Amino acid sequence: MATPETIPFPASEDRKRRAEDPSVDTISTKKVRADDHQQEQRSNAVVPPPSVDIVSTKKVQTYDHQQERWFSAVALTKAWATLEDGRRRIYELITEPFELAKHRDQYTERHVKSCKDTLLYIKQESITVGISGGSVEDRDSTLKSLLHHFEDPLRKLGVIMVDAAERQAAGHLIILTDVAGSKDDPVVSEQVKAMCALGNKRVVVVVPHPDKVDGDAGLAQTQDQANKILELLAECARLRSLVDNIDNRIVGYEEAGNFAQAGKDGQEKRRAEVQAKLADNKLEAYRLGLRNKHNAAVVVENLAKSCKAAALVPVLYIANGPYAEHLAGHSTKASPMLSVEQTNIPKLRGLIASFPNEVLLKEARLRQNTAIPELLMRLHSYASGEVRERKLDLDVHLKFPESQSDRLIQQHFEQLGRKLRSAINTAVKDKVQGWATQAGILCTKYEAQVSSDVFLTIMKRHGRRPSSGGRPPIDMSSDLVGISSSTMQHIFGRPVDLVVHKFVRSLTRDIDTLSGNLASKLQDTFSVNFDASIRSLNRAKTRFQISVETTTSNILGGMKELERKACAPGEDTYLLTAMVPIYEQVWQLQVNAIDPVTKEKTKEKNRDPRPPEGWANARKAAIRKGVAQVDGVWATVRGLMNQELETLLSEQMTALQKEICTAFQAFRREFDTTCADKFGSSPAELELQQALLENLEKAREHLLGPMRRAFDALEKDPKYR
Repeated sequence: MATPETIPFPASEDRKRRAEDPSVDTISTKKVRADDHQQEQRSNAVVPPPSVDIVSTKKVQTYDHQQERWFSAVALTKAWATLEDGRRRIYELITEPFELAKHRDQYTERHVKSCKDTLLYIKQESITVGISGGSVEDRDSTLKSLLHHFEDPLRKLGVIMVDAAERQAAGHLIILTDVAGSKDDPVVSEQVKAMCALGNKRVVVVVPHPDKVDGDAGLAQTQDQANKILELLAECARLRSLVDNIDNRIVGYEEAGNFAQAGKDGQEKRRAEVQAKLADNKLEAYRLGLRNKHNAAVVVENLAKSCKAAALVPVLYIANGPYAEHLAGHSTKASPMLSVEQTNIPKLRGLIASFPNEVLLKEARLRQNTAIPELLMRLHSYASGEVRERKLDLDVHLKFPESQSDRLIQQHFEQLGRKLRSAINTAVKDKVQGWATQAGILCTKYEAQVSSDVFLTIMKRHGRRPSSGGRPPIDMSSDLVGISSSTMQHIFGRPVDLVVHKFVRSLTRDIDTLSGNLASKLQDTFSVNFDASIRSLNRAKTRFQISVETTTSNILGGMKELERKACAPGEDTYLLTAMVPIYEQVWQLQVNAIDPVTKEKTKEKNRDPRPPEGWANARKAAIRKGVAQVDGVWATVRGLMNQELETLLSEQMTALQKEICTAFQAFRREFDTTCADKFGSSPAELELQQALLENLEKAREHLLGPMRRAFDALEKDPKYR
């Protein structure tokens, strides 16, 4: 063990003495200083402060979420970059002859504008992701974890996050639930079922989990997992023992006065404490991961019982608190229990980044297979001089689809509305008497359970009483929803799907007929070669099909929302909306609610303002009249459903009419540009056409070469579907 005489003084004081007397021997100087230092300690009993340990105090660099690489996001792949670069390269090739040409007229200007519209002016469609469920605090912290600022990569991908109040407009959904309720929460099941009906990769179930596990009781473990836990426990025990041993050594050094060695061991102790802390974190993170993995499997299994597609829904347990600590930075000793990856926030952000894949691939497919080939073909028709025929006689045929599409779509939507209303109203009419009877039985049950004053309070709270003092909760609206839910689920099940899909088939067939008739007129009326325009019109059917598919998806999504409001308890259900006026009317049936004017009039006529049967009986009669008769609340519910159905169909019809009419108008403009109503070309235009033909060949090679390979790679990769 070292003696106190070997403790050197601070280097600054040593340098000072040597500067005053360079002949002073360093070793003897240290010895003198050590003796002085020992004497000073005996008199003052002051222990020198230990040197600062940078291991335990150094702040770890804050986590940069911008470095995340979402390999499942189409927009961040090399293949997508190839498609985007190829689109710009083709634009440069086919517009270069127009920019250099001496010949410019209205037709060439139209060609340039068409190139810009097809290849440059592409509006990125935003993806709206809603967050529902959980507490307001959970939703806020999750939003902060996902979106940090306005330059966030998710925003650049076109992702818009909205809270529960706006989630009805969302095409994708993040559902938050708590750990205890995640296994059997019926609201989660209904929301997952509704989103799965819209397509794949539409919903993620998220559980903001606690950051510690209370033992491993009740958790099934494999032998390897149990061995891993034992191994981690042993490592934690070893490091804690090491800390204790070092601590004992330090005590011995301090008692012996060897503060230099005590200081060195103090640094070693702090390093060991950091290692022990990290080992504890590793153990707890592993056990927490096992628990969450087990719970997630149970959630998926339960969701799959209500919707087969839910078996593919991701279930993530996330930790917003530790993730926020990583973003802020921390010392090594204060490391959060979970690493950044173990919080699952990067994984959740990656899943959200993949939500735009469906839209991006659909846009890329339309450009690769339809829009760009069609543009090149139109330009080739112009450059080769194939079409030089008057088009005056064609105007009536070109405008016919535009004039007929609105009326045609309206007829199909009116027929769809009649069939859906018939399905709803017929089923409700057949069952409403039974619902009213069961509602009367419920009223009898409520009358027997609660006193008159409690009943009045329940009416004031819109039919609710929370559980307290061992009394069960009461929710009259939810009980009434339960009476009709099975019938409503049947209405919105297979019958609705059959009606909507029959509507899609007939509407698609009639729109195809409009475009097919126009193609026939082009073939029969003129002897010149209109094949390019006919092929362009046939490829435009892809746009029609996408528009109809989008409309169908929106209608089915709207019907799922109607089903939820009709079947599932909630603040926006039809039945609660219909019951609120009844609750308020019943609550007004009390002496304090009579207005002063009425009271005065009844006094003047020597009449009792109270109803003959008494206030309590009057209230019971009023609630029975509202729910136990076929023309009461059930008629209001049916009216609300029909009203929302009309709004849904009207909005979708207007959107589809605009989309189809715009598509036919675009074809007519392109046809006007391609088939110019003139004869012959000037020398300058001939030069332009020749240069354009050469560049069109290069553009076609680029489209069918690197761009086709990149698109096929995205199209065939299962992780982007």
